[in-house]
Amino acid sequence: MKLSKQEIFLILVVLGLSQAQTITEKEENSFSCEKILNAERDQDASDIFIDYYNKTEDLNTLSISQDYSLNIITLNTQIKLKVNPMIINRLEAEIAVKSAITQVQNKQDEIFKLFEGKTKRTLTISPAFEWAQSIDQIFINAKFAHRMNAPGCLDTYDHNITFTNDTLNMTVLCSHENLAKKYQLVIKFYGEIDPNNSTYEFNSVGRISFKLWKKFSGRWDRLLNSKKKEFKNMQTWWDMQDQLDPELNKHKSMDDSQVEGLQDWISSNRIREKETFENLKKESKKVNFKQYQLSSQRQKKDKLQQKAEVKSNGIWDYPPFSWLL
Repeated sequence: MKLSKQEIFLILVVLGLSQAQTITEKEENSFSCEKILNAERDQDASDIFIDYYNKTEDLNTLSISQDYSLNIITLNTQIKLKVNPMIINRLEAEIAVKSAITQVQNKQDEIFKLFEGKTKRTLTISPAFEWAQSIDQIFINAKFAHRMNAPGCLDTYDHNITFTNDTLNMTVLCSHENLAKKYQLVIKFYGEIDPNNSTYEFNSVGRISFKLWKKFSGRWDRLLNSKKKEFKNMQTWWDMQDQLDPELNKHKSMDDSQVEGLQDWISSNRIREKETFENLKKESKKVNFKQYQLSSQRQKKDKLQQKAEVKSNGIWDYPPFSWLL
């Protein structure tokens, strides 16, 4: 069997022996690829390799161990060429070589997927969530998915969750099918919360739940500070809200005496507002009339002063009657 220098080197690359990274001179029954690379003729390289192969008692020693080290450049430049089936057929250890090829190709695919995942931009997603409230607390159930009924991402890492007096800020990374996804949720609340007592917990099936304490007890008109719908995948947590409504509604209802008292208070305020407005109108008219009087008096005074200055200078306001004769 005669192999060219290039064919032998390619086989050694497939076997993970390139640049003597897996087999060194110090190991027993070792083989250095430099012998092949430095051979002057293909026949010499073929003889060196066949001699090494014939001395190998256990063909499994040609396979690749799990802790081998691969040269990335070699993978990109050599393994892509694949191995010519004719070369494999010319080897007596066909099964061992095919096994080695499969191992290298699998490792190559893993490396390529790893590089592909690192070079792609991380996809940022706003997680779907639902919320409910009691008189003292806000409950949020979020899912690492774009919809509540979609499968949640399970392999999460780099959790960054913080609370302020009126904000929840969450950033969680998740790996799914060799792609990194960043789930980011920033909620500015309708009212203030107690950040020190607010908590969160990661649950099964790619979920996270929040338990937030309101700074002041009471019913919130909405969850968000803004009246605009900032999240398309936000909804009411009806199962939880149905459990909380009986207690919450106690603080919402008023008896007849409270309603009558509130109506009287509103009516009296309206009367006082009307009286105040009428008084302001009257005062405004008085002020305007006084300003008009002062302005008229000032104008009369200015005219008299001008006439006095003209006479003192010997200038008549009108020519003497004798001039007309």
